[in-house]
Amino acid sequence: MSPIFGSWLNGIDQKLINHILVVASTMC
Repeated sequence: MSPIFGSWLNGIDQKLINHILVVASTMC
């Protein structure tokens, strides 16, 4: 695993988490 790919995955994770938080906050 190259560090670039790892950091790219981290960025995707952050976007997913942010998206889930936004969706959850609008649902409640």
